[in-house]
Amino acid sequence: MTAEEEVKPLKIAIIGGGLVGAFAAVTLSRLPNVSVTAYEKSDKVREVGAAITLTEGGLVTLEQVFDLDELEKILYRTPNNGHITRRHWKTGEYLKEPHSKSPKYPKYNHAKAQRVLLLDFILKHVPEGTIKYGQEVKSVNVRQDGVAIHFANGNVTKADLVIAADGIYSKIRRQFTNDAIVYKGAVAYRNVFDDKIVEHIPGLPDDVTVWIGKGSAMFMTRLTPGKFNVAAHLRDPPEVAANLRWNKTTGDWGKKRLIEHFKDWDPLIGQIVEVMPESIAFPLERAPWLENLVVGDRIAFVGDAAHPTSGVYGAGANMGFDDVWALYRSLLETKYNLKKALFLFNETRAPFLKRVEKQIEIDQQIGAKYIGTAETDEEWKRRVEHRGLSAKWITDHSVDNEFEQVRDQNFLQLFVDE
Repeated sequence: MTAEEEVKPLKIAIIGGGLVGAFAAVTLSRLPNVSVTAYEKSDKVREVGAAITLTEGGLVTLEQVFDLDELEKILYRTPNNGHITRRHWKTGEYLKEPHSKSPKYPKYNHAKAQRVLLLDFILKHVPEGTIKYGQEVKSVNVRQDGVAIHFANGNVTKADLVIAADGIYSKIRRQFTNDAIVYKGAVAYRNVFDDKIVEHIPGLPDDVTVWIGKGSAMFMTRLTPGKFNVAAHLRDPPEVAANLRWNKTTGDWGKKRLIEHFKDWDPLIGQIVEVMPESIAFPLERAPWLENLVVGDRIAFVGDAAHPTSGVYGAGANMGFDDVWALYRSLLETKYNLKKALFLFNETRAPFLKRVEKQIEIDQQIGAKYIGTAETDEEWKRRVEHRGLSAKWITDHSVDNEFEQVRDQNFLQLFVDE
């Protein structure tokens, strides 16, 4: 669509001002003749979260909107081109990886960022006044002439198109699905702290490292600027998980829990856990992913609101960015014909996301039936190395290629046979 082409005005409301909601506010504001407002229930920007992985596919999408050289200032790049290195839980021995091809351009190598810095970076590009804080959306009502948005304070506003980016616990998704959030059986213990606290420890990793054990894992990586990230996934009973929250530290209990669990693991882990500050801990949860990402040609779901699962191959935020970019291209291509635009969006994203959700289920079965049944440590190691790291087809996914394939295959239906 060129600047000369006239398009009807479009009023877009985004529900949620986190990473994906803020990215939607930046991206969709670039469309001609649109009015974009995002509603965030928190009174201000939340300074929470640990590390975010930016994948090859995610970085390609972010480059459509941002200058990667500017983004680079907050990214940590590992010496091994962003590849995750896996270690034996007890010996610390590096496990072999199947051949993994690096991106053609180094700027697309996987990178790590502090969540708070990434959100701040995105927010700097949001047009002033676009995000309204302290505005909790209670429900929406799809009508023929648009969507009525009802707030917890009793106010009501209207939009032509609503983007639900309100996360894994999305009220908007649950308004239409009434789904249940279920505990996945593991708790994430996470911490970001000054790397000076651990610099004295010999063998401190410079790469993105995961120690793999039976039923649990420990992730570590450096972050820019001058930070270190620790994330452990432990099997905890539901009654323990139920008392944990992402915005509260675990205090002495959490530290003792980690020290006790990892006491027989690679000694390097224990040395780091011993000196690091208090962690936050929260249950890893999920709900069924949406099979259809749109409602009534008026609502589009993006990010965790569409695919609600904690911890998806480190690609969750990236998939949300891709959702938004697919929606942007769909609106642009169809000149705001919402029926056609949301068809394009849904056909671009829903089949891919269904494959990802299926892969999560398959990998759980691989863990239980293949890796978890090894009778000796040597056999366990062989099976882990044989399986390798899954999900490269997910983290390298090109949303642009997928969009163009869907567009081409449906061109007559969308643009000729009217």
